[in-house]
Amino acid sequence: MSVPFSGLHARAAAHVRAAAPESGAVLDIGCGPGTLALRIARSRADLRVSGVDPVPEMVTYATGLAHRRGLSDRVRFAVGEAARLPYEQGMFDVVVATMSLHHWNALPAAVRELRRVVRPGGSIFVYHLRSADFAGLRAAVEAVAPEWTYQRKFLWMRVLPSLVFGCARISVPGRR
Repeated sequence: MSVPFSGLHARAAAHVRAAAPESGAVLDIGCGPGTLALRIARSRADLRVSGVDPVPEMVTYATGLAHRRGLSDRVRFAVGEAARLPYEQGMFDVVVATMSLHHWNALPAAVRELRRVVRPGGSIFVYHLRSADFAGLRAAVEAVAPEWTYQRKFLWMRVLPSLVFGCARISVPGRR
């Protein structure tokens, strides 16, 4: 799975690196085997990265991979989903999700959870195929967190030129 999405992961990791403050905390929702979380951790040694996935076997695999790559001191994985995140309030500076939006069955509940775990001044990046329910995500953001700024753009990847991804960047007002 990481090969088709390696370009998307590279773009997502670059956005996260640019948005995260020094010694920041990052959450990857729907982390799967941990590919993106580990890429982010390798790219900035000052970041603490957490990944959450609803499939326990994925979390076990990602945890083992982090250990084998010597990153288990800064990267942790847990079982959970976007609408019920197993983290404390205000824990993260940046949240990223790639190719998991279609699993967010309760978009308002997921946005409420994002509101709970993202620090003031934080950023949220959601990447998916352009056909994903970005309109539903936008509606949930406007209903739950109207003070947030929602921006959407399209990303064309070189691997599969006909495959177009969407990216929603959500900015949380306030100071870090």
